[in-house]
Amino acid sequence: MRAALGFDIPPRPSDMSLSARLKGLLLDEIGEKALDAIEARDRRHPLTIDRIDLADVLACEANYVETKDVPFEYTPQKARGSLAGTMLRRWYFRDQRPSVERDWNPVEAIHEVLDELSEQDDKLGRFIAGLSSGGRADVAAGVLDVVHAFEEGWPLDIDPKPVRAHSSLRSKLFGGRLILTYKVGFKFGQPRPQGGVPMSSVVLFDVRPGREYEEEERYNRWYAALLELFQVGVAPLRVVTWYAESQHAVADTIDEGKLEAAARRVAGGVRRMAELAEGRPPAINPGWRCRYCPLGESCTEGAGWIQDA
Repeated sequence: MRAALGFDIPPRPSDMSLSARLKGLLLDEIGEKALDAIEARDRRHPLTIDRIDLADVLACEANYVETKDVPFEYTPQKARGSLAGTMLRRWYFRDQRPSVERDWNPVEAIHEVLDELSEQDDKLGRFIAGLSSGGRADVAAGVLDVVHAFEEGWPLDIDPKPVRAHSSLRSKLFGGRLILTYKVGFKFGQPRPQGGVPMSSVVLFDVRPGREYEEEERYNRWYAALLELFQVGVAPLRVVTWYAESQHAVADTIDEGKLEAAARRVAGGVRRMAELAEGRPPAINPGWRCRYCPLGESCTEGAGWIQDA
């Protein structure tokens, strides 16, 4: 994992005009007509896109249309991801919390987290509070699998400390007509000028507790890098995804080509959303989402993909 994190890679000079150029590219690629169409659907709430919205509309428009307005609800698998992130942050910062001993016990810690969260009046808290004793034990076991794998692979003498854990990246574009968001697990370092020149030195690090979907995840890394660029004006040096099930990390050293590809991908997703908002029938593109799609067997293509998979 140390090699993937790339802390031995020297910082590189940052092109301070890049953010403005890519925002201009986004506007050109999306077009005023598409922005107007999206704005017309709900003038009180600008279009807010995260990595999941973008991946969904580009993967299968029919699935996107069916699921985009469905309220988010936790399942054991979704809860595992949120809880694993909480546990990893507590583990990483354990020496900075007076109430937590350095030689912490993960089994005790996960039940402390579950107890604390179950008292909160939010979706995750209500989900945890409603679990049976067996369901709670299953969720805890799944989280501990992720934590143990992470502990085994993490370089204990790592430096520097992350500036922020669970960092929220958010970029409001075109007068607030479009908002792009992303939450990254850890953000290491911060841009530091050398000789008056801003340097790319930040490493963004994400944990994925489930199976790999590397083709999409690669674009998620570039998307995160684009938002970091838009938010602070300097692109990150590297973005890393660590997969718990396979216990390996995949890294991208960020360059202008990857940032431009991310911008064009965002533009393509926004254009599709605009066309769908104007009434264009959604296209069907079968894939792994068919397993969870509410269309079920009513979608011939999706049912066929599941049968053949």
